[in-house]
Amino acid sequence: MNLGDAFIFSLAVSSDEHIYFVAYAEGNPTSKLVLFNFTGHKPGACDETCIVKPYEYKRLSKDSVIGYRWGRIVDGVATIQALARSGVGTKLDTIPPAILTRIQAGALVSKFTPLKIKELLRPPASS
Repeated sequence: MNLGDAFIFSLAVSSDEHIYFVAYAEGNPTSKLVLFNFTGHKPGACDETCIVKPYEYKRLSKDSVIGYRWGRIVDGVATIQALARSGVGTKLDTIPPAILTRIQAGALVSKFTPLKIKELLRPPASS
């Protein structure tokens, strides 16, 4: 799995129909991933840190936000390889790099992003 890969989990894995994507990938072979998902934008009733419009990512049917609070860390080469082999679900178009950069920046400022995910996404301090 690579940075920007997007998919909908198969029903065997989850009944969730949100679009998930890889927002962080570490190692070669990949040993750690961070997954986020898109969810419908409900003005004033959701985390509006990063709003993505359907014209920015064609798989969206309505304005969407990133579910930072539901970010997931997938850890371990074997786990990630098994996830990829399982045909995790329906593979979708890759998230465009400019949108992915905006999503990653939003993860660092959203009060809902789990601290462990912020630590992974935070750029290393310069010396």
